[in-house]
Amino acid sequence: MDDFENPFEDRRRKRVANCPRCKTSHAYVDVKHLVVNDPGYWVVKCSGCQQPFCIPGLHDVFDSYGTDIDILAREEGDVSEAEHPVAQEMAQYNLDVNELTLSYDYTACPLYECTCTRSLDAQALRRLESEIGEVNKEYRYRIHYAIKGKFHAEYVVAKVAMMCECGVPHEATFYRKFVINWDHPPLKAADFVLADVTGAQLSESLDGVRSKDDAMDLLAKLVARWNLLADQVMIASPFIGHQFLAYDKQMVIWE
Repeated sequence: MDDFENPFEDRRRKRVANCPRCKTSHAYVDVKHLVVNDPGYWVVKCSGCQQPFCIPGLHDVFDSYGTDIDILAREEGDVSEAEHPVAQEMAQYNLDVNELTLSYDYTACPLYECTCTRSLDAQALRRLESEIGEVNKEYRYRIHYAIKGKFHAEYVVAKVAMMCECGVPHEATFYRKFVINWDHPPLKAADFVLADVTGAQLSESLDGVRSKDDAMDLLAKLVARWNLLADQVMIASPFIGHQFLAYDKQMVIWE
């Protein structure tokens, strides 16, 4: 396991909110403490149209901050009662690498294939489901040691042996964010992300002409794979068509 920063520190998330009038963007840092917070919203002066608007959803209105934001008021009440318009276009950027938000769609285009061309993605998930009891047992051991300060990790990894119908053996590697919470409910197989299947023919499964949906699905699965091994993943693409998508769907693509 790789070392990572103290899990008991405050969380700081970089966010941006657009003025509801002129769409000018305002960057800020939302701070969330582990124990006590003062949630609420800010009333800020827009740097574009110079009119006040509200930035909602702050975990702590007093300790969160924006270097270039003119904060007129810090309110702990309900933003729906505010007299000024509320920002609707908000997003998180430069996501914290300790917060895993990846998912793996086993029903879509498979990434891992055996030499016999059979798909291994769904088979790996079924194998993990059959071993999830033992995985949960090992996971709780790690929580026990982490609480004592003897174990720090960014992710936990589960490896399961499997065999294709053609008789070729494989080993599937899954991972998920390590959460230090003794009261956390038992994990499900779907809580893990598939990162690798030994013996899979990636060059064969990736080579070809694909629809946009399949290409995006394969890319998402490759990002999940790279995320376990790399400190940073950079994707270079000449164009991602989005001109006909609604705003919320555009955000899903870029996130």
